[in-house]
Amino acid sequence: MADPPPSSAAVSAAFPAPPPFYKTFTVSNLARLSSLQESNPSLTVLDLPPELRNLLPPLPPLSNQRYRTFGEVHENPPPLSTDAPPKDPPNPHRLLKMTRQVLLAFLSVTHALAVDPDTWAPKWDEMRAVNSEAHAIINEYRPHQARETLIHMMEEQVER
Repeated sequence: MADPPPSSAAVSAAFPAPPPFYKTFTVSNLARLSSLQESNPSLTVLDLPPELRNLLPPLPPLSNQRYRTFGEVHENPPPLSTDAPPKDPPNPHRLLKMTRQVLLAFLSVTHALAVDPDTWAPKWDEMRAVNSEAHAIINEYRPHQARETLIHMMEEQVER
């Protein structure tokens, strides 16, 4: 039995359609919002007309507030101190050390699950902390990676 021909009304896209409130971001609405903000600086979202409410960004969560993403509840971390000493440049040995710690933490979790499933929670938290630290170290390499990518692209352009 042959498949029915695709409907001409069916639309296929690589990405989902934008949310419907994107239509409120017009020049006239932005001008109305700026005039309302100038006349009343302590304006809140609920004081605005419904068509202008999406133009104000939401407030960031407080430092002691919890928030939910993808079904998980997270604690909002305290704000970073601005007087932190400058970090050392990325070190491959440090990344290798963190990779080994991630592997050991994973083995520790699997061992706990195999031997005594009731003791997996603290080991899981340890593995999450080690993963977060390794992720931070990887992010320190981003400026270096961007610089090297630009150097490579410029060398290719010079060769042409």
